[in-house]
Amino acid sequence: MTMTKKLLGTRIPNEIIIELKDYCQSHGILINHFVTEAIKEKLNRMKKREERIKKEETLEE
Repeated sequence: MTMTKKLLGTRIPNEIIIELKDYCQSHGILINHFVTEAIKEKLNRMKKREERIKKEETLEE
């Protein structure tokens, strides 16, 4: 399955960029891959958290 990709412009503090570049370079990871996976992981955690909160609210009613 081919995934269409879009360019996302964002402002990230220079210190984080330096740390990201160093980490990716030392681990042989493409920055794009690392950032994509990090966003997916964060979205999944946030969705699970929201689902848990909804369930808790439903139980309280």
